[in-house]
Amino acid sequence: MKRALRASLGVTVVLLAAVPAHGAISRETPTCFGEPATIVGTDGDDFLEGTERDDVIVGLRGDDGINGNGGADLICGGPGHNTMYGDSPSNDNREDGGDRIRGGALGDSIHGGKGGDLILGGGASDSLFGDGGRDSLSGGAGNDSLIGGDGDDYLDGGSDTPPGGDFLAGGAGIDTCVNGEFVEGCDI
Repeated sequence: MKRALRASLGVTVVLLAAVPAHGAISRETPTCFGEPATIVGTDGDDFLEGTERDDVIVGLRGDDGINGNGGADLICGGPGHNTMYGDSPSNDNREDGGDRIRGGALGDSIHGGKGGDLILGGGASDSLFGDGGRDSLSGGAGNDSLIGGDGDDYLDGGSDTPPGGDFLAGGAGIDTCVNGEFVEGCDI
């Protein structure tokens, strides 16, 4: 019995000695719009939920669902097909201070919410929705759909090479639409 116990302790000591110090395995904190993330996803498919305060949320890899909830959030999706909401889609009582949301490399669906939002699509075909407020939407590369919603919005289909089939729809308010192949409801 004593011999088995000693062998067991010896293995434990060897295993503990093989684990690197904490500082050696840490990664750099991801950033979004130049700010360090306060909520970070994994390399898998995640559902990330922000607080009612200002958050910095980074999705990393995978097909992520991200909900900023309230506050003026910074949200960046990673490479994957992401669905992102700057404001909670189910609770209209939360304050939304205007969010900045950036899509990833694949096609994303991004909803701004009530506040005045900045929404940037990624390198593929994205669906961007400003919802309420004075929003600025930019599709980037790919065949994008940009829907301004309520408020005076700025919609930019992006500079596709070759030109893509971007669809821009203004909505209520005085909307400016540029670089779109299919445009409706825009005043300028």
